[in-house]
Amino acid sequence: MSSPSTQVSLMRAAELAQDCDVRKSAVIIRNTDLSSDQSVLEEFGAKIAAECQVTGKCSVFRIPLKNDLPPLIKVQLPHKQDATKVLKTFESIKGRLNGCRNASVRPDLSKPELAKYRDAWKRAIQLNNEKKQRLYTVRNLEVVKVSYPAGQSPDPWIVKQNK
Repeated sequence: MSSPSTQVSLMRAAELAQDCDVRKSAVIIRNTDLSSDQSVLEEFGAKIAAECQVTGKCSVFRIPLKNDLPPLIKVQLPHKQDATKVLKTFESIKGRLNGCRNASVRPDLSKPELAKYRDAWKRAIQLNNEKKQRLYTVRNLEVVKVSYPAGQSPDPWIVKQNK
């Protein structure tokens, strides 16, 4: 926290968090296993941009969490369309990124939006568990039914036991 680059990074992240339009062009990645070195973060951002075929420079910030959990990684991209592309392709490319095997990605949301997002996913998971198929997902903070093409059966759903 005391290094100048970390302080500048935190100030820039706080500034970006206040702008809604900027927020829409960012994604949050959790459960990463990355070194705390800033050069590793910059390389990670460049690798995501390359793998997701995003043009332009992206900024990467570390967001510390409580209870010794791995920090969240915020990737700020140039445009909203770039963030959408990362959200759509991250699951298929995460195996090629160091430290991302167990990672997941979500949009950068305000606190009220994040609460709504989490509640919607809880409901979608509950519905999918009941049907034992992937029939529901979350879009625009709402639970929606997945529309499969005619003749295609729903994706399999594995019911996980609560810990």
